[in-house]
This record gives sequence, structure tokens and C-alpha cells, in this order.
Amino acid sequence: MTSDPIRFLAALLAAAALLSLNSCLGGEEPVLISIPIEAASAQPAAFQTAAGYDVELDEGVVVLGALLFNEPAEVASAPRRPWQLFAPAVAHAHPGHDMAGDVQGEWAGTTFVDLLAPPAIVGDGSFYEGSYETASLDLLQDGVDGDAGLEAAHPAAGHTLYLSGTADDGNGSIPFEFVVDHTKTILGLPFEATVAQGDAPTVTLLVDPAEILGHLAFADLDDDGDGQITQDDENASNPLMFGVESTLAYAFEIN
Repeated sequence: MTSDPIRFLAALLAAAALLSLNSCLGGEEPVLISIPIEAASAQPAAFQTAAGYDVELDEGVVVLGALLFNEPAEVASAPRRPWQLFAPAVAHAHPGHDMAGDVQGEWAGTTFVDLLAPPAIVGDGSFYEGSYETASLDLLQDGVDGDAGLEAAHPAAGHTLYLSGTADDGNGSIPFEFVVDHTKTILGLPFEATVAQGDAPTVTLLVDPAEILGHLAFADLDDDGDGQITQDDENASNPLMFGVESTLAYAFEIN
């Protein structure tokens, strides 16, 4: 051991840096895995909202774009002074919206979720082997942001969301029809999963119409007196859009 403490400290620092570099360079290339992704409604055609309305859907479609899956947010160690080498490190997460890590999995395209149909395969997503924590999805407008595959005569064709049916709080059935054109990225959806080569999971996206409609007091919304609730009724638009953009309206599962 050298008697010069400064030279000793410099050698120690160089050794630590080399060890860190070798650790990074010695890692293997991440494995890319193809996993099927399906989409479905989180509710049957008839359900009850948080506001106490019994809802029965006649039609329900949501148009979606890219699905992105993020690894846990990176945690960086604070810079350490020489005299702190043997003291516990303090970790600080990188700042960022929803503290999302890097995108490690994705499905890119345009599709739709039929809220009255059984679960349907959207396609195969590409995932790097490893841990995941959050996800995001894009709400798109059919025909403007891409062809979702809807038939031209379908009432949702050309739109982002179409919901029609009836709502009843015990005082009579109230018809509603919502046609929404709205492009929005929904961030910060939980997706705690570990993907490993050799596993054969399926990722399921669940869209919850009970949450989308859950903020509407249907009995108080017929502002124009036409007997039907639409987004044109003055007091219906804001609670409807709140539900459409709610992170509680969308969930990913892996099994």
C-alpha cells in the first residue's frame, strides 16, 4: 500500500470506476419477447355506476392507438465526495411525469375496443425481458389518426368514443348517446410485471365504461329538454370527459 494518501485515494477511485465500467460492458443484450395483447370491457353490458345509475349499453366503442410499457423509474445515486466513499449512498429518483422509466415494451397501431364483445386480440406487443411498472395508451380519432378497422356504417366510425344506452336511478329509464372526438395520451397506468423468456403470458387491456360514465348524474343533465342525454347538454360534457380521461377507466393485466 502506498504511503501517499492522495495517490491511494486516486487509485481507489480508478478501481471503482473500472469495476463499474466492466459491469456495464459485461451485461448481455436484452432479450426481445413477443406477447399477445387483448382488449375487453371491464364490465358486462349492464352495470351500476358510482352515482347509483343502472346502465345498460346498446353500443360501446373506444378507439385506441399506441400502447407503451415502461420499466421502473431510474434511480440515480447522488454524487459522492471522496470522504463519503464508505458512507451509505442517498438515492434520488429522476424527475418526470408519473415517474415513468424508459419504454421497454410497445404495441403500435390503431384499433378499437368493442365494450359489448368478448375479449379480442389486438396484436402482438414487443417486450424486452425485465421488470415493468407503468404503461400508457393513446386515445385516437378513427380515420383522422389512423384506420381502426370499424365498418363505415358503424356509429363509432370517424370518432374516438361512442356510447349509447339507458341509465336508470329508479325513476325511469333515461336514454343517452355520446359521440366523442378526442385525442389524448393516458399516462401512469399501473403495470407491475416481470417478463421473462420462456414464459407465455397474455397482456389484457380492460376499458371500464362504469368509470367513463360514473361521474354523470343523468337525471339532471337534459338541458335542452329533448329527452336524451348527449355531450351537447351543457352539464354533461365535463363529467363525461373527466371519465374518458380518468386513469381509473383503463387497466392492464398480465397472466
